[in-house]
Amino acid sequence: MGFVDDDQSSYPDARYVPYLVYDGARLKNFGVVVGDLALVAWKGRATFAVYGDSGNHLCEASVATHNRLLGKPDSDWVNWRHYDVASGALVAAFPGSGKKYMAAYPEHRDGAAPPGQLIYEAGMKALSAVGEESILKLVGLTSVDAIAKE
Repeated sequence: MGFVDDDQSSYPDARYVPYLVYDGARLKNFGVVVGDLALVAWKGRATFAVYGDSGNHLCEASVATHNRLLGKPDSDWVNWRHYDVASGALVAAFPGSGKKYMAAYPEHRDGAAPPGQLIYEAGMKALSAVGEESILKLVGLTSVDAIAKE
């Protein structure tokens, strides 16, 4: 779309897009790039998220990712600085999944499917392709029912 790197209008909306920022140098070694999908699990809850940016630190997550891990709707826009998913979250990345399962990077627009729903649907395809039982076990889940749908 012709955005420059520091044009914030091109950034994913943290309120609606479950995304992660991860150390790009580390993930590149595993074939994970911005736009790929991940399953994030914490204390029996999980959500799919997209790698929305590549930073130089271990991990950062959007408010939408936190809301889903805490069982809250997107409309619950509380002070995100008080969220406490500080440690213990497990992340399973799906290398190459962005190009394969995401039709387009999700944006929050009136009349469009919510980005979280699009990411969930793409994540379920990626999970199914690699064998859901092994991945669920890896992140400590017993069923796909623990994965937030929106």
